[in-house]
Amino acid sequence: MILKITTLLLNHRRIFTCLLVVIAGISSAGCAKEADLVVWREKVASPNGSWIASAETVQNGGFGSGYVETSVYLKRKNDRQSLYSILGFSTNGPVPHPYVLDNTVNAGGTIDLEMRWLGPLHLLVTYSGNPRINLETVKLQDVTITIKHLQK
Repeated sequence: MILKITTLLLNHRRIFTCLLVVIAGISSAGCAKEADLVVWREKVASPNGSWIASAETVQNGGFGSGYVETSVYLKRKNDRQSLYSILGFSTNGPVPHPYVLDNTVNAGGTIDLEMRWLGPLHLLVTYSGNPRINLETVKLQDVTITIKHLQK
């Protein structure tokens, strides 16, 4: 009788261990690096080449954690350490070509974002739609940032 109970407990322990391994594998497979979730990316150099403005849209999906986020960055051209986040937008989507880096179909993220240098130290960023603005910077060091919401 004791041998049967021990065998039964060992079998259930093996089943429980296998289930834990399967659950851990499934949950780790659902985690992706942010770089793998980028659906749109663009870079624009200032007229004098000293600054680079870049933007990217990240789409993340999951059970209760889905979001679409567009971020704009400024970086000095010859300085690897100087990546500054200057604008952040979030929306519910949809992304025209989801989960794929596609600069044609997904151009502008989901908000028709465009960046244009008006001078060597003046960046204009335009967008449309109704995104939530999470971060807005109007001046970074010697660069002035103008943000315009375009109605469509």
